[in-house]
Parts: sequence; structure tokens; C-alpha cells
Amino acid sequence: VEKTMNQREAKGAVVVMDVRSKEILAMASRPTFNQYQVETYFSEDIDSTLTNRALAAYYPGSLFKIVVSIAALQADIVRPDQVFQCTGKYIYNDQLATACWKEGGHGKLTFAEAFAGSCNPTFIRVGLKLGRTRLLQQVSLLHLTDRRLIGLDQVNAKSCVEIDGGDAALGNACLGQQGVMLTPLQISSLLATVADDGCWAPPAIVKYTMDSQGKRHIIPGEAKVRV
Repeated sequence: VEKTMNQREAKGAVVVMDVRSKEILAMASRPTFNQYQVETYFSEDIDSTLTNRALAAYYPGSLFKIVVSIAALQADIVRPDQVFQCTGKYIYNDQLATACWKEGGHGKLTFAEAFAGSCNPTFIRVGLKLGRTRLLQQVSLLHLTDRRLIGLDQVNAKSCVEIDGGDAALGNACLGQQGVMLTPLQISSLLATVADDGCWAPPAIVKYTMDSQGKRHIIPGEAKVRV
């Protein structure tokens, strides 16, 4: 991971997580810094070189459609083969509309195809039918904004899912925008939950510590729960 990020001169973060054990196998952030000249990098800005971007919160964008899909399927308000029509935008009223990323729209497509194609109007329709309350309940069940990282205390990312009232606010949230801030680690945990057949546990980055006598002190993880 470090080598690849250096080669690409990347700005961002990479998290590699074991789906079953929830162990963090790699976590890296770029740009990096010279640890012998730390004082030259001091800044409170989110773009600071000293910021660990894997633990910093950002708008997740269409990755949040995974959560909307889970909530809608769990609530039984949509089927994978249900057909929708995308004209290229979702119209709230005469003054407000949200465009699809695909100019002219996707046309007729199933919900499964809308998920694969990341169709904005379809997800706004599904999200409005789902409603703010059920979406937030699913966020809670998934432990989506849980900030724990076993072995590393005080992860203070300002992650949140806070949706204001009104259709437009809910529509924006369904697209991972206004009101939704998540870290790359939290997104990785979400994906691991999906891939592990719906089982969640907080991610872990340290297995054990070792004292001066060479004795290992195991840091226990938490049992997985089905969410």
C-alpha cells in the first residue's frame, strides 16, 4: 500500500481490512511528512499533511447508496428487479431538481441496475419512500458512525449522519452529501459487514502489546453481531 501510494503521488487514504476478523491489515495516508521536521507541518486545517485521512470524515458520495440499499431492502419497500425510469434528473418542485450523473438519464432500469450504475434519481425516489426515520434506524443498526478502533484510543473524527427535515435534505443525504460525513475506515467497516454476511464488529489495529520482558498482552476484540 505504501509503495503504491508513493508511486502514484496520491492524496488520500487506503484501508485494507480483513472481512472476517475485522483486523486492519494496512492503513496509510498521503501526503506524508518528514518525521524529523514535524514542526514545519503544524496546522489545524483538514488538508494538513499531519492529518490521517483514513480517520478523517468526508462526504462519502455514492458509497452511501450502499446504506440506502440495505435499508430499503430490509424494509421491503423495493425489490432488486423493480423497474424505475430515469429521465436525467429528479424534480422536487419548479425551483429545485437534482441531476443524474449520466446526461440524459439511464432510461428504464431495475433497482439492481440503478445500484450498479449509481443512478441518482432512482435512489432519491427510493430514499423518499423509505423515509428519514427508517434510514437513520438502519444507520444506527449498522454502527456506521461508530468511531472505535481497537488498539488506538481517541479517534476523534467528526463523522455523522444528520438529516434535516424536507425532501431535498433527505435526497441529498441519500446521495452521500449534505448531512453525511464518514471516514474511509468507517466505509471499509461497512463493506466488511456486507461481505461478512451482515456481521459487524469494531475494527482492530493492534493484536497485542509486548512488555520489556517480552511477554505479550493480548488486546481482546469484540464478538461479532448480526446487523
